[in-house]
Amino acid sequence: MVKLLALLALLLPVATIAQTTNTPPNAPSSDVAALMGHYGPPEREAIVFERNGRAYVRFGPSPRRLEPVGADSNDTRTFYVRDLRSLGDTLTFTIASGRAMALYGRERMGRRPIGPADGDVFRIDPVRPVAQILREAATVAPPGFVSRSTDHQLVDLSTIPGVKLDVRYATDDNFMGAALYPFEGAYARKPAADALAAAARALAAYDIGLIVHDAYRPWSITWAFWQATPNSQKLYVANPADGSRHNRGAAVDVGLYRLSTGQPVALPSDYDEFTPRAHLDYAGGTSEQRWYMALIQRVMRAKGFSSLSAEWWHFDLRNWRDFPVLNVQFEELRASANTSRRD
Repeated sequence: MVKLLALLALLLPVATIAQTTNTPPNAPSSDVAALMGHYGPPEREAIVFERNGRAYVRFGPSPRRLEPVGADSNDTRTFYVRDLRSLGDTLTFTIASGRAMALYGRERMGRRPIGPADGDVFRIDPVRPVAQILREAATVAPPGFVSRSTDHQLVDLSTIPGVKLDVRYATDDNFMGAALYPFEGAYARKPAADALAAAARALAAYDIGLIVHDAYRPWSITWAFWQATPNSQKLYVANPADGSRHNRGAAVDVGLYRLSTGQPVALPSDYDEFTPRAHLDYAGGTSEQRWYMALIQRVMRAKGFSSLSAEWWHFDLRNWRDFPVLNVQFEELRASANTSRRD
């Protein structure tokens, strides 16, 4: 119960943003965007983020607004921070190539990268060669609870209006750095497909469509994820000893795109990024990113999904336990008459 209350408290800013406006905020100015990021060591970091077009710093429980003071130069910008003496009443940022590299208050705090740079893909450092793990995955006998039935009744999600695919596990553009699926496909149980279609219809009112990054995943791929991922990052992968919601065809990983342009919508992190930026309670980023994260959470939950606190993109059908774990391979899905188009 304590953990639940703490999570609800952390989610309050997301809920508040979602309730106050039906129009997304504007993107921050380049001056504010240049300051945004994490500074100092993880155990004592300052996070600079944007709210309502202004820069704020969080150092401890409460954010403080950065108030410009004095004359800026090409390589420094100085701000007054009210009631934040532990960090310093005055903060000076050093700027290089249009980006703050460090802040100076009572001490120097250098910019600390949190995840991959824009346009790059997050990758783990596998504990063993991925190619070797994938060869083993093809031969490992699944546990007894994994269904061997071919009557899996999975629906092709690419047939849903407003949905497009970006299945990165069909390429090497993913955290494992290797192609895991033989082709780009996304499948789910019919109740999950119906719920996803309802979410897509609701999002269309905002000129927003859904990008499906993953849905049904064979148990053998979950086994490979677990084998490759270091223990320190296993929070982000399912234990094959239990089977995952994806193995049941009752989970989807989604992002957003604009229906009018086809361009993806930026959220606080990239898909499948094993960093704090992927968490629903992430304190950084922009008002626009947080607004869209609140939108996708609100709509998907309203249509029958629940979400994970550590992955803004992951959604489970609420009755996911009703479906058995499967290890049907994608080649079988393509050939099977049991993989249907959604009516």
